[in-house]
Amino acid sequence: MESARRDSPEVRKALANPMRARIYESLTAADRPRDIDDLVAASGLHANTVRWHLKKLLETPPARLGLDRLARLGPRRRQAC
Repeated sequence: MESARRDSPEVRKALANPMRARIYESLTAADRPRDIDDLVAASGLHANTVRWHLKKLLETPPARLGLDRLARLGPRRRQAC
């Protein structure tokens, strides 16, 4: 992440929460889009908590620039084995 974006007051405030910072780093360091399951596994948080933190990140305009690695979220269909 560019230091100019990280130094903005909005980004510093959004990333002040350690879990939110971990989610943000997971998104920006990924080599592919990440979905909620990926972020749950990386953070150890409940899926609803991850969604809440993502919402807070997406409300922060400078931080949104690095969040293009988030997979489109929608209903997940799982096949029974």
